[in-house]
Amino acid sequence: MNKKDLPIPKGARPKWVVDCARVGAGITALKYLSRYLYRGVISESNIVANQDGRVTFKYINGKTKSKFNWRVLTL
Repeated sequence: MNKKDLPIPKGARPKWVVDCARVGAGITALKYLSRYLYRGVISESNIVANQDGRVTFKYINGKTKSKFNWRVLTL
């Protein structure tokens, strides 16, 4: 259990790795980050399935950012 007493899903990795990148400073960083805070992390239109406690969603690779290179992930 974690600090909020929420169950950790089976199969979850015990250690998380976060890919952090500098987004600028001041108003530039605020504008960039606000897009992620204003809307949800995953928009409803990108959720493909939700079955048996597993969510499948589509996303664009942040490194390539090609809209023609959608990927699908199930967690």
